[in-house]
Amino acid sequence: MRRLGLSLIVVRCCFCALLATTAFAQVPSTLRGRVLDENGSPVSNATVAASGVSARTDSLGHFEFPDLSAEQTEVIISSPGLSVLRFQWHRGDPPRDWHLQLNRVEQRVTVIGNQANRSTYNFDRQSLLETPSHDLDTTLRQVPGFTLFRRTPSWSANPTTQGVSLRGAGASGTSRALVVLNGVPLNDPFGGWIYWGRITPDTIDEANVVQGGASELYGTQALGGVVELTRGRAVQQHVTASTYLGNLLTAGGSVVVDRNFGRWWTSGSVSLFRTNGYVPVTPSERGPVDDVSNSENASGWVQVDRSFASGARVFFGGNLYGESRQNGTELQTNGATIRELRSGGDWSSPSAGAISARVYGGTEDLRQTFSSISLDRTIELLTRDQAVPVNQYGLSAIWTKTAWTRHSLLAGMDAARVEGDSEEWTYAQGIRNGQVLSGGKQSRIAGYVEDRIAITSRLLLTGGVRVDRWTNGSGRTRNLPLDPTLPRTLTSFPDRDETFASPRAGLSYAFTPRLSFHASASRAFRAPTLNELYRSFRVGNVLTLSNADLRSEQQIGSEAGISYSISDAHTVRGTYFWSRIEDPVSNRTLTTTPALITRQRNNLGNLRSTGVEFSWDARWSNTVSTSAAYQYADAVVGSFPADPTLVGRWIPQVPRNNASVQLRLAQPRSVTLVLGGRYQGLQYDDDLNQLRLGGYFVAEAFVSKNIHRNMEIFGGVENVLNRRYEVGRTPVLTIGPPILGRVGARFWFGEK
Repeated sequence: MRRLGLSLIVVRCCFCALLATTAFAQVPSTLRGRVLDENGSPVSNATVAASGVSARTDSLGHFEFPDLSAEQTEVIISSPGLSVLRFQWHRGDPPRDWHLQLNRVEQRVTVIGNQANRSTYNFDRQSLLETPSHDLDTTLRQVPGFTLFRRTPSWSANPTTQGVSLRGAGASGTSRALVVLNGVPLNDPFGGWIYWGRITPDTIDEANVVQGGASELYGTQALGGVVELTRGRAVQQHVTASTYLGNLLTAGGSVVVDRNFGRWWTSGSVSLFRTNGYVPVTPSERGPVDDVSNSENASGWVQVDRSFASGARVFFGGNLYGESRQNGTELQTNGATIRELRSGGDWSSPSAGAISARVYGGTEDLRQTFSSISLDRTIELLTRDQAVPVNQYGLSAIWTKTAWTRHSLLAGMDAARVEGDSEEWTYAQGIRNGQVLSGGKQSRIAGYVEDRIAITSRLLLTGGVRVDRWTNGSGRTRNLPLDPTLPRTLTSFPDRDETFASPRAGLSYAFTPRLSFHASASRAFRAPTLNELYRSFRVGNVLTLSNADLRSEQQIGSEAGISYSISDAHTVRGTYFWSRIEDPVSNRTLTTTPALITRQRNNLGNLRSTGVEFSWDARWSNTVSTSAAYQYADAVVGSFPADPTLVGRWIPQVPRNNASVQLRLAQPRSVTLVLGGRYQGLQYDDDLNQLRLGGYFVAEAFVSKNIHRNMEIFGGVENVLNRRYEVGRTPVLTIGPPILGRVGARFWFGEK
């Protein structure tokens, strides 16, 4: 028995030694495959994560993961609007196709599907959490060409200046890009800007930025592209909570809960934020009236889902958001309250395809005050006190199906209606002297179709068209002076309507597994908002007048690009783009005096934006990765018969050069360090190109460490070098925020 025992020990030792020798001698294996949706269409730009690093699928859904030396690796595949797929990959497994199902819990109201033939940038949940900023818009500025109307981050800017511009399309507060959360538009229904405080990164699973016109599926406001946000349901029940503190008396936090009860599932979140802010006017021009620009907000949402044995499901949910701000002086303040409800259902079958329907609606109240300030900034007088009540509702239906093996068909319709008013008290020398009431109604209805055809395993063609009809009615402006000797006037504007077709065609071709090409051409549009048509406003000493005669903007655009994997861990992408916007709505300067600059919204002749963008992603090891991106956009006025002197001038608030860079060092389940920087070049704050804003670079850093299986601590610093960059001239020079740091902790129970 003793000999037998010794023999067993020797055998075990030899066996272990053999295993160790074999493991040491093994050549790292490569995971290859293709990601498809439930209809069999390739999913481009999907995220594939393994061993603490990630890769992206190409335009035909292919991906490659080299140097996986472990015998078994957990792989996670995800894409916006599609369910997350988790599986165990074993060394030696052959290449295969993986299919992602449509996310039935929160399918988009308008589904883009996969973003073939387009330039896109994707942020998964991990990258959204590993950011020094608490606000999503600052994180998205890593995308070259993504800017708000002004350089100021959303937490310190008037919300009416938070419109998104992509690829040099420009903005005037109103976005020329659409932002959607699970398909429901987040653009303000009255003015088109974005309340970024509604969107806490902790509650978002993925953000996908699509560059270029997307009206063929999304309609108005998608003129320059789409920012698509996805909030899905967790794979299992979980609770996640975070809290943080920072300088400038900054504090915030959030709680996210997912819980199921049989076929019922409930989800919800609460988030809070406040900061004391900073004084935005540069010290050399600051006066007694200048104060901090601060903000605070709170947001909450809840949703209840019910699934059925047939695979169908229905849901009902709601969102409540409120914010208040002080905009740099004592008399300039604003606040908003947004209430929204949404409901819908999904059903699918192998023979009929998938059908989804959505209904949403809500109310909004914006409150805002404006003032005039003396040249020496010693006296401030109230000029306007404004309230903007808005009601909106919308609905949509989508059908998708794979037909004739190679075709992926999509068809849908949507409709929406908005009613909004601007109720404004006017002041002269700080004394109330009258009231101006203006507003109107807008409605739209649209239908669209798209077909994606896999001609071969290498060639994918995409074609689609959408037809929108929008109407504008009940437009009016009423002037009610308090002086009984002055006349009261009512101006009614004629009802207007317009029909617009938005076609798009594109192709993707894979020359080799490492080299692929894409190209597309499209037509897009944006209808003027009620705000642009009827509401005037004042920021500092700049008065901007409304224009009830504005026409819709129309864009023709194209792009062509390549993606090349230099090695298994290094990928470069390059895209050339061109677009022309006819009848763009811009703020045209009418008069200029030391005390007041008066502008009015006008349709210019056309704007042209031509440029290139490049990106580079490199994975140096399982713990080190880098990325960089750059965009050059030559965005100028192409023609304007009413004022030829504007031709050739830069579009306001659009820099020609944008760049970002990032280094990530991560030890799984230990320490993560992210270092990054952003550069934004010279731009102008006015149409005459007289108010110059210099270029700037800001650096940022983030670090986190797991100290328990259910807890991590983190810290982040924005503007590490404390660069006080220029953000506006009205004509007083205003500057961006100083260095901002925060430290906090994150807790989770269940899935992280």
